[in-house]
Amino acid sequence: MSNRVSQTQAWDGIWDDLGLDHGYTGFSCPLEPFDESLAQMIAGEYARSVLTVFGERFAPLLSKNGLNDLFSSLLNADLPLDLAWSSDLGNLYQATRLDDDDHALKAVNAFALRAGAKGPAAVPVPSFGSGERRLVLLPRSAALESGLFNDVDFADAALETFSPALIETLTRTLDLLEEHLPHYFDWVVRIIRRVAVLHFERNVLHSGNHEHQYGTIHISDNSRVLSLAEMLIHEASHQYFELLNKLGPTVDPAHTELYYSPVKQCDRPLHKIVLAYHAFANVMLFYRGVAECGLADSSSAKFQIVLNDELRQLEQPLLDNDAILPIGRALVGPLIERRLCQ
Repeated sequence: MSNRVSQTQAWDGIWDDLGLDHGYTGFSCPLEPFDESLAQMIAGEYARSVLTVFGERFAPLLSKNGLNDLFSSLLNADLPLDLAWSSDLGNLYQATRLDDDDHALKAVNAFALRAGAKGPAAVPVPSFGSGERRLVLLPRSAALESGLFNDVDFADAALETFSPALIETLTRTLDLLEEHLPHYFDWVVRIIRRVAVLHFERNVLHSGNHEHQYGTIHISDNSRVLSLAEMLIHEASHQYFELLNKLGPTVDPAHTELYYSPVKQCDRPLHKIVLAYHAFANVMLFYRGVAECGLADSSSAKFQIVLNDELRQLEQPLLDNDAILPIGRALVGPLIERRLCQ
C-alpha cells in the first residue's frame, strides 16, 4: 500500500511541476473553459517527439530523397493543432513502428503536403456542414490507403461515395449543433477532421476511432440526426481524452483491479471505466441540452433512462478512488460534479 501511495504522490508531483492551473478541465466537457494554447502545446510536443524519432530512424531515406531540409522545417515549426493532432502524423508513427521505408516515404510526403510545404493545390473532397467549419468525408479507398481500417468487416462496410441525402442529413446534424448547442459544435469541429461512414442495418449506432489516426473517426449511416450528433460527440470526447492522456496516465499503472462496465457487460480495467464515463457523460450532457432546446423526441427520452443507469454504474468506481491520477480527475471530476446521474 505504501508503494502505491508513493507512486500516486509522484504522479501528483509531476502534474504540479507542469505549472498548469484549471485549463485542463476543458478536456472534460465543453461547459468547462477550454484552453486552446494548452491543447496546442500538448499536441505540438507530442508531434515533435514523433517527428524526432521518425527523423532519427529514417535519416538515410530522407537524405536520399532530398527531404532533409523539408523535414527539418517541419520538425522546427509550430505545427497547428489540425496537423499536430492528425492521422497524417499517426502514419509517421506507424511507419516508425513497422520500420517500413516505403511506408515512411509515403507518410512523410503526405504529411508535408498537409502542412502545405510542397505539392499542388488541394483536390476538392466531399464534406458536410453549412458553415466555414466543415468535416471531411473519407471515402473507403482513402481510408484503406491511410491504414484506417484494421478490421476487414469495417473496411467492407465503409462507403466509397456519399449520396446527396446522406450529406444533407450529416449537414443538418452539424447545423443543429451550431444553432442550438454551439458549445458541442465547437467540441466536435475543433478535434475531428475526417469522418468515414459505415453502412449498417437501419438505425444502428456504431462509431469508433483507430489507434494513432487522430482526428479521424468512423460512424454508421444512421438516418436520425440526434443519433449522428451523439456519435460525433462520443468520438470527439475520446479524442480530447486521448490528447490530454499524452501528459501521462489517467490511472495509477500499478492498479490492476477490474470493475464492471455496463456498456461492455464485462469487467474492465479502471482506465477503461474512466474513458467510458467521460464519453457517455458528455452524451448525457448533450441530450440534456437537446431537451432544454425542445428538440427531444421519444427515442432520446427512453435512451436517457438507459444511459442514466449505465452512468450511475460507471461512476461508482470513480468516487473517492485514489488510483485515479490528476489527469484522470481532470477528465471526470467536472462531470461528476454536475450530478448527471439521477
